[in-house]
Amino acid sequence: MTEGIAEHSRNDDNIIVGGSIPMLVVMRTTAPFVTYAHLKLPFHARRSRDHVAKFVEKVPPHTEIDLTTIGNFGWAHVYRMPLFELRKTKYRFSVANLRRVPSFLSQTSKKAWWKGSLPTNFYIADERVRRGSSTLWQRVLEQLKTA
Repeated sequence: MTEGIAEHSRNDDNIIVGGSIPMLVVMRTTAPFVTYAHLKLPFHARRSRDHVAKFVEKVPPHTEIDLTTIGNFGWAHVYRMPLFELRKTKYRFSVANLRRVPSFLSQTSKKAWWKGSLPTNFYIADERVRRGSSTLWQRVLEQLKTA
């Protein structure tokens, strides 16, 4: 009788381990999904829509952007960086269309070892697919350099 219980327990363990392998592969190969991108506008650009449109025509490279991503377990993470650190990119085996190339100043900042490293790849859904897509955001994306 105990052999049957041990056999079932071993099969359950194999199923749990085998079922976690695809999840781990997806977690490792995909980039964080960006749910919100907040561009920090200077005061003069916040006055009207015309001022925002004029500002977006040529965004200064040191403008800060906050990318809010959803992690593997549904937790939101906010990453703040200057716009000049982002590059458009295409990866063959990874789902990512933006890459962060950290500058010297952001590389020298100390980070606790238990917090892990910051992600360098991000995925923003194609604006043509999404409803209510913003032409302003498309203009900002066009100004990013290609890596």
